[in-house]
Amino acid sequence: MRIQHHPIVTISHKKQITFYFNEHKYTGLDGDSIATALWANNVTTLRHTEKNNMGRSLFCGIGNCFDCRVYIKNQGMVRACNVPIVEGLEVFSTDRGIE
Repeated sequence: MRIQHHPIVTISHKKQITFYFNEHKYTGLDGDSIATALWANNVTTLRHTEKNNMGRSLFCGIGNCFDCRVYIKNQGMVRACNVPIVEGLEVFSTDRGIE
């Protein structure tokens, strides 16, 4: 789910980074946020609501809302849209409650 060729924008090849979401291994590109790296891997549901168990994903993409919140192991809750991936990062859906 990444643009490979574009008539106007130059697509540069970036370093691949391995990270984990709900204990599944994924790769993203240097500079990706957690949300965009997951989206590029066809993962669009980041969490489920506490009340109705409805799936939530990237909504605003700029850190204003909280729909994309996820849990980073040993760090706590973050908004996936504005946190960059790093090698070996372990991310979980908020509904998992993993410490």
